[in-house]
Amino acid sequence: MTETAVASGLGRTRDWERYTPLATPVIAVVLWVIGLILATDAGDHNKGPRILADYKAHDTEYLVAGLIWSIGIIFFIWFLGHLRTRLVAAEGGDRLAATAFAGGVAAAIFGLLLPGPDMAGALNKDDIDASGASTLHHLSDAFFIGAEYVLPVLLFATALIALRSLFLPKWFAWVTIVIGILLLIGPIGWAALIFAFPLWLIVTGVFLWRGATAAPRARPFLLRPRGDARRPARGAPTPRSRPAATRQRGSASWPRRSPSACLLRAARARRATRRGRSRPPGRR
Repeated sequence: MTETAVASGLGRTRDWERYTPLATPVIAVVLWVIGLILATDAGDHNKGPRILADYKAHDTEYLVAGLIWSIGIIFFIWFLGHLRTRLVAAEGGDRLAATAFAGGVAAAIFGLLLPGPDMAGALNKDDIDASGASTLHHLSDAFFIGAEYVLPVLLFATALIALRSLFLPKWFAWVTIVIGILLLIGPIGWAALIFAFPLWLIVTGVFLWRGATAAPRARPFLLRPRGDARRPARGAPTPRSRPAATRQRGSASWPRRSPSACLLRAARARRATRRGRSRPPGRR
């Protein structure tokens, strides 16, 4: 009974791991949209007295919206972990993959801080004045700008690996570069962050889930078997296909021979020729 339960649990874990690249970005984007809608309904004013009134009237909405948004960031970080694994496998190293992961984590930190000022204002609504409420509300803009300028690190590094290894379609890699450039343009960067990046996240998750991409070609990591498990290259003769007289003991040393063994073999051949033996010099 216990073994059956363990097997069932492992099966569910494998199913979740298989759907992780698709589920995590979709859940993250859905939670972000819900949190943004709740925060906007709670209040969208720019003047201090109105902002303070919103904190007092809709404090629960601000707190719930911030909590939902933060949970979405957690799913985004989970997706970054899976993306980093695929990037390392595609790159054959971890230089650009680590750069992309660092950019994504930095953006996630700014995302976690984004609803913080409004949540602090809702919690301290009775202890702040209108100017304090206005300061807290506009402090979120600084975190928004930080996320806007750090996300291109994730996008550019991912696009470079995709162009080299084709673990993502080539056209999508160029689209990723365009989105990164748009994020760096101040007047329109906010639109790329709000609309283009969530779509990029979902589409990337779909590609990773389906695996409908070419095999990685950049510096593949190959494991070389040891000892008797070593195999000759494709097309090379195997030990069994060679005459028994030309094999050496132990498949680990075949077909390579050390220089000293070759010199000893040549000396034996010369001695055999001098003695008038009839067998060819290439055999013992």
